[in-house]
Amino acid sequence: MRLIVGALALFWALPGLLWGVAGSPADLVDHPPAPSSLRRGDWSSEAVPQVRRLVFRLQYISGDYGLAVRGRQILDTFEFGEMVQMIRRAEATYRELPAAKPGTLKKLGALRRLIVDRAEWSVVREHSDALQGEILEQYRVDDTPVAVPDLSAGAETYRGTCASCHGEDGGGSEPPGMKPAPTSFRDERMNSLSPYHILNATRFGIDGTAMAAYGDILSDSQLWDLAFFVLTLRENFRAGDSTRTKRPPLAVLAKLSNVELAEYLGAGGEGVTSADVDFHRSHPAAGNGTREPALAPDQTRGNDALTVALQLEDAFVQVAEKIGPSVVGVTTFLPPGADAGGSGSDQSTAAWRVAERRPDFTEGLRAHRSGSGFVVSDDGYILTRHELVEGLPAAGSILAVELSGDRYLQARLVGSEPSIDLAVLKLEDAIKFSPVTIGSSDGVRAGQWAIAVGDPPGVERAFAAGVVSASPIRECYQENLSATRIQTSLQASAGSFGGPLVNIRSEVVGMTLPHGAVAEGRSVVDALPIELAMTVFEALRVVGTQRSPWIGIAVLDLTRTTRRKLSSSPRTGVYIEDVFDPSPAALAGVQVGDVLVRMNGNQMLSVADFQKWLYLVGIGQPLTLELDRGGDLVEVTVTIEERPSSIPTR
Repeated sequence: MRLIVGALALFWALPGLLWGVAGSPADLVDHPPAPSSLRRGDWSSEAVPQVRRLVFRLQYISGDYGLAVRGRQILDTFEFGEMVQMIRRAEATYRELPAAKPGTLKKLGALRRLIVDRAEWSVVREHSDALQGEILEQYRVDDTPVAVPDLSAGAETYRGTCASCHGEDGGGSEPPGMKPAPTSFRDERMNSLSPYHILNATRFGIDGTAMAAYGDILSDSQLWDLAFFVLTLRENFRAGDSTRTKRPPLAVLAKLSNVELAEYLGAGGEGVTSADVDFHRSHPAAGNGTREPALAPDQTRGNDALTVALQLEDAFVQVAEKIGPSVVGVTTFLPPGADAGGSGSDQSTAAWRVAERRPDFTEGLRAHRSGSGFVVSDDGYILTRHELVEGLPAAGSILAVELSGDRYLQARLVGSEPSIDLAVLKLEDAIKFSPVTIGSSDGVRAGQWAIAVGDPPGVERAFAAGVVSASPIRECYQENLSATRIQTSLQASAGSFGGPLVNIRSEVVGMTLPHGAVAEGRSVVDALPIELAMTVFEALRVVGTQRSPWIGIAVLDLTRTTRRKLSSSPRTGVYIEDVFDPSPAALAGVQVGDVLVRMNGNQMLSVADFQKWLYLVGIGQPLTLELDRGGDLVEVTVTIEERPSSIPTR
């Protein structure tokens, strides 16, 4: 069966809704591009994202120019305007990049003139594709998967982020009535896309549509998992067996469309079918471009098992080596006679005295509570438990952080959220720290590897491997706390809690917390999902509070399930699942089933937005809620309160 290619639209071909507005063809003047906002010389922090976005714009031109022009005639004025806007922005971005080459800039200008002159699609595509490779090579941006994509994990990510609009089967138009309609991934047109195209679309989103950008909330490995999975949703996709064609390297699978992959597989003269292509899409591996050798007759099952065990062992070693430098010990020190109150105890006094390992700046103080934490930014922000800092006196107490290499630094308390046992610390020393790699807790599933890493006080380190017992079923910590956590099969010591919970890829998916009371110095490990922790972290680093803002509602993301409860479905917002009474929300007339669309004019795209803006507006401040109630817009005002102690999380 030959591959059928529909060459008129690609993944992000959503007519008339991308990056700016163009007028008639006469308005498209070939003038120099506007300057970019990128500062010269700041290579590491700004240039790589800009290079990636620049390449995405070239990918868009390569794919969608055929929708705008055919036979040198403009088919769609708006799409044609988008092509001109895209190339002009690409030029402006490249012009401001460090070490921009005059030759490459000249080629970008030539591509702009080809577009304005309405050249043939094949010519524009050839020039655009060549520039993509040239720019990626120049800036050494290697957008290829580091590990073999996990299609099962990609399916979970798809269900959590994409299915509410594109449908469980990828057919699009979920929910009905969205304009423009969500792209169908089941169409044969998907043969024109590579996983790399899909990765960038999900990384940057599509302005003017409901297609969100996930680059800030999903790791690169999760984006690759999702990109590879999406290509398996095509109609008549068959994940059969095909050992007769050479095994493509992972970089090849990532960068080639199905059409290009078929040409690659058939380079040896063999006839290639769609089943051959589908096999390699569903069995990605870091191949070497050669046929896989048959097993030797004496290769036993036992040897296979040992090989797998050794590979797993090596994976654990890599996790420990990668995550270790970012895990820290945290100890609070008090002046003699001071009382910090709270539920903590002097867990680490004996260990510090026996080992005689304590920083000089704690001389004359007594160790009070100890635990672990982890660095989340290269300028020294740390996540740890609120319990460690609860009730510390304003004067005289010290937060000591033990880093790898027997270094001790003093930290200050930035803020904390007591209801989820999260605190944010800041190391003030002007050195560069090693942050963890933030993963995603949205795709965590029961049965996946879960690794808890801690740094109790003293010389010991903690590393425990197990599995996830249950994934979170709620996004919001305003109610049902236990359902907000990741549950695991692990046990850890008291001093290890507050450290990271990581997956087998060394990505942090949560912060470890005890499941209930700590008995005999140990407890089963739960974890605060990293998305929730980072959302609160970003707010706390701005407002620096230790109080929990509250208006008395529990909210959920708008998913396919929650949308079914609605008589009309706004494009964005968060679903109000519960209203506490009495509360500010109840007093203002907020109802279960309302959809919170905006708070103080800020659009609600997710539960994270709701949580963030509660902090940024602040306790004691008025808050305007815009609610969609059965298709009608209702506006009410509440005053944010501190969460009452009589309203415990469960």
